[in-house]
Order: sequence, then structure tokens, then C-alpha cells
Amino acid sequence: MMDLDILIKKDPDESIIFQMRSHWITFLGEIAMLLVLTALPIGLYVMFKDVWPTLLTGSVSKPIMVLFASAFYLMLWLFFITKAIDYFLDVYLVTTVRVLDVSQQGMFSRTVAELDLARVQDVTSEIKGVLHSLMDFGNVYIQTAGERERFEFIDVPHPDRVRKQLLELVENDRKHQSQEIMGLTH
Repeated sequence: MMDLDILIKKDPDESIIFQMRSHWITFLGEIAMLLVLTALPIGLYVMFKDVWPTLLTGSVSKPIMVLFASAFYLMLWLFFITKAIDYFLDVYLVTTVRVLDVSQQGMFSRTVAELDLARVQDVTSEIKGVLHSLMDFGNVYIQTAGERERFEFIDVPHPDRVRKQLLELVENDRKHQSQEIMGLTH
């Protein structure tokens, strides 16, 4: 698990309400594609072993085929590692004060976008499709009054619950801020 204190500096009175990432089933699609690609060289070998029997027994062709298969599997491994890093390091955080979108782009690049709860204008949840409905995951859109017009939480579990919690947090934050202002003016 990622150490969140390295990524964000919290105020003493700020606490993390929830953290989430895309639903695990979205990563399952990447793994399924990886498994299909893993079987590709084996399938090609089975197809060509009767047509070209010297392919893996020749003194030149065998090392070349082993080299190509090794390079192919190395690329598949790098593909999997890159996708796993991207999945596990993309995190959406909601604290008592702000919303954060930590987005990993490739292996060595990360973007952290931050939004104060006071700038939230609207929160919308969206569930599209049979699989999304059955597994209860979808998108949450946070409309803002800031430079970045819209925050998107993509394929998160329980988007309706997240939307309701976010709206409650925004309302509580507004009440808290108005009480502070009233306390300062008296």
C-alpha cells in the first residue's frame, strides 16, 4: 500500500475519509489480454511444427526462435508491470478538507490534482452497462469552480455511495466555514 503521508501534507485537523482506486475487475481485463498474448507463441509453435519441423531443431533457427520468444515474453512482463503500477498507484482520496486525484502516468511520472471542498459545485455518479450495474462500479464526476473544471473518478466501486458521501462532506465543509466566518465577525 502506498504511504499517503509522502504524497500529501495533511493539516492537523484534516483526516482521510476514504481512498479508492478503480474497481479490480478493470484490471482483470488487462490480465485476460496478457494471458491470451502469453499463449500466442505456443499456439504458433503448434501450428508450424508440422509445416516446418526444423524450425526448433535447426542450428540457426532454434536460437533465433528462442531469442524472439524470450524478447516477446520480456515485453509482456514489462507490459504487465507497467499496467500493475498504473492500477495500484492511481488513487482517489477524499479528506475532510479536499479531494485529491493521484494519477500515475507510465512508470516514472505522477500527477497529483487537488480540489478544496469549498470549490465543489456538483457531484454526479454514473453507472453504464450490465457489468457495471452487477458489480456496482462506475464513474463519479465532481464539477468545480476552479481551474480544472471537472474531477473524474473512473470505474470506482459504489459510485452512488461516493457521490452521497462527497455531497455530505461538501455541505459539512460549507457549514464549518460559515460558522468560522460568523465567529470571526462577532
